Amino acid sequence: MSFVALLTEDCTVWDLIGRDGFNQYQFDIPRTIKVRFQDKIERRIDDNGTEFMSRAIIYATEKLPKHSFLYRGISTELDPKDQEDAYQLRIAQRSQNPQNDIEVFKHII
Repeated sequence: MSFVALLTEDCTVWDLIGRDGFNQYQFDIPRTIKVRFQDKIERRIDDNGTEFMSRAIIYATEKLPKHSFLYRGISTELDPKDQEDAYQLRIAQRSQNPQNDIEVFKHII
């Protein structure tokens, strides 16, 4: 079975596109991608050295911008902060699948 065949769950993504005049994050309109969710609650440290408790690991075939928001399922909310259970991406890592024929991106919220 290929890695891509394991990506069966819908995930709504609000990509971070920048900051506004008040230095607040701005997000693109929501889009849906196929991913694999793995519920994983554990103590982590993000790239800024801040400790946090992760909620899940999301595997995908594309790297998502840090600070983007992710939601397990399909959402049409324009603002991710209005979507209950949407969480901000804290860590994004790149690796290869065991056959080294596809890039795998591991996202931690």
